[in-house]
Parts: sequence; structure tokens; C-alpha cells
Amino acid sequence: MRFRDLCYRIYWKLEKAIVPGLQNSQYLYKEILESHVPRGGRWLELGCGHQILPDWIHASRETAASLVGKTKLTVGLDPTFESIRTHGTIRERVVAAIEHSPFRENSFDLVTANMVMEHVQNPTAAISEASRLLEPGGFFIFHTPNFRNYQFKLAALVPQFIKNKIVWLLEGRKEEDVFPTVYAINTAQDIEKYAAQCGFHVVELKMVNSTAITAVFFPVAIFELIVIRLLQSDSNKDHRSNIIAKLQKI
Repeated sequence: MRFRDLCYRIYWKLEKAIVPGLQNSQYLYKEILESHVPRGGRWLELGCGHQILPDWIHASRETAASLVGKTKLTVGLDPTFESIRTHGTIRERVVAAIEHSPFRENSFDLVTANMVMEHVQNPTAAISEASRLLEPGGFFIFHTPNFRNYQFKLAALVPQFIKNKIVWLLEGRKEEDVFPTVYAINTAQDIEKYAAQCGFHVVELKMVNSTAITAVFFPVAIFELIVIRLLQSDSNKDHRSNIIAKLQKI
């Protein structure tokens, strides 16, 4: 057994003991996709990268293929050709900036973004573009870190080259797959503000905790799990690690 696998096995036992019922926020995002991807509709995935869902989610590729198969049209958009080149689920892929897509108005019923909005430098332009692309009544759903969580406040202080090494150590992600974060629309208050400015109604903002980012270093993860346990209370929900936003075009 590899050392990393052993660390994770220990971590899962600690997680179950300290924060029973905790799951990675990607699983909740997956469930929301499964209930909102429109059958026979048109779906735009922003920042689609290599895949819709992380590879470590059980049957992630099969789930993604099933979601895409429900639609009349699914399009993936990403600003980086190298990221989009190896995508194995979405056939129709376009290299373009989120703020300046090449599509006509009202082209889609659903727009989504998984861990993308934290990289957006101009949230007004990005949210306005999502609104332009959606049919009236269409949904913009995105999963992103919560900047009111202590981890991301600390991460914002770390130089990018150091952050790249830390992400590789914790998650095994290659340096070319780690992009600078801005956190310009990463609190509930910011999302509500930009949504109102750009023609959206906020249907729901889910403030959720996720798996400890230090899981591979289980002695440190004990401290993180204790903090997560504290953040499980309703009084601390605004400081949980992740936000899943559901906006509807007015």
C-alpha cells in the first residue's frame, strides 16, 4: 500500500469519528447537477478543463457522460487549449474567456461552473455574460470556495509559486492545472450583489463544509476536522469552506 493511501485510510476513520456525515462538497455539486441538467435542453459548462467532475468521484466519467447524454446540446468552454484538449466527455468544446463567449443571446437553459469563479477577475462581466447566454428562467449554478473561510483567507496571502507546490503535495495536481485565484465573487454577500446587478434572482446559496484539505497529513487534519465540526453549527455557516450558488435569470 502506498504511503498516501495509508494516510487517507487513517484520515477517513478520523473524519467519521470527529465529523460524522461529512462529505466532499463535490458530491453535493454532483447531486445538484443530476437534478438540474435539462433533459433535451442546452447546457454550457464554463471552465470545463479536463473533466466535469473530479476523477476520484466514484463513476465520475459515467455520471458525466449520462448528464451530457440527457441534453440536446452540451458545450464546454475554457480559456486554455491545453486544459480543454484532453476533455473526454463533452464533444463540443470552445477556447474562449468566460467574460467574452462567442455564443448568441439566450443560447442555453443551464450554465454551470465547478471551482472556476474564484479565478474570475471581473465578476460583473462574467455574471453579465452568463445572464446574456441564458434563456429567461434559465439557471446559473456554480461551486466555489467561500472567502470567509479561514483557509482561503490564508491561501490568498501565499505567493503563487509556493501555492503550486502545496497543491501538488496535498492534491497531486500538476502545476499547469493550478491557476491564480482572485476571490472577487466568493462570499454570499458578493454573489447576491453581483446577481442583482446582472439580472439574476438568487434561488439558493448552500454554505457547505468539505473534506479536510490536509487529509493526506492526518495529524494536521485532526485540527482541521475539529474546526470543521465547529463550522457545522448554523451560527457559523457563513464561514464554511464552500458555496454552491443557484441563480435564476429574471
